[in-house]
Amino acid sequence: MEQKRNKEIYANRFFENSPNGPAHTTHLQGNGLGIATVHPKDLCDNYIDVDSYLKGIGSCNFEKPVELNYNLKQNTFLHMYQREPTLLPQKFYPYQGQRPFYT
Repeated sequence: MEQKRNKEIYANRFFENSPNGPAHTTHLQGNGLGIATVHPKDLCDNYIDVDSYLKGIGSCNFEKPVELNYNLKQNTFLHMYQREPTLLPQKFYPYQGQRPFYT
């Protein structure tokens, strides 16, 4: 009964069309969106090797050095609004021919 319950929980949690299931498209956070969770498989094809390399697993193996070959996926940003360009004032150059604090 416990194994059956675990299988049902797993099937319910990871069902393809459930709210907790995988997304149809993956976007990175843009303007107007908070921090979201992105699964590592949506960022890189061999995410386990990249994670092991970054954590230093196998770095003390003197027989065969660890090489990292990664293939990053190209994800787009999802923006809720478009930002207006920032207008910066012209640089201020004070007049050098004046003496300060002189009346």
